[in-house]
Amino acid sequence: MALSHGLANLDSTERELIVNNSSPALFIDQQGTGKTLRLRGAATAQPVNEVLANSGAAPSVAVARFGSSVASQAAMEFIGSCVQSTASGGVSLIAKVRVKFGDVYGWLPVYETLA
Repeated sequence: MALSHGLANLDSTERELIVNNSSPALFIDQQGTGKTLRLRGAATAQPVNEVLANSGAAPSVAVARFGSSVASQAAMEFIGSCVQSTASGGVSLIAKVRVKFGDVYGWLPVYETLA
């Protein structure tokens, strides 16, 4: 299927949208109150979702950017079993998020305050 500014290959095993210009390859504008995008995949040994940078991208360009027009709104929300609560009386560390960097597993702390 040909597009005016790209190529959609939706019949192959690796479905793709190929665009070769400076505009976003895909822009979804949700005008209602529902979620803009929801991705769900089978729980397998492979990551369910990936955000990858082009190998030729400049090192100063972020792989992912998050923005909000609401003051104090969270940029990311972790739900489910990826968060382990460590809350106890008087402790400012309220949770930790499991992460993997290369072959090393670790935790990102979530503090209630910047004390």
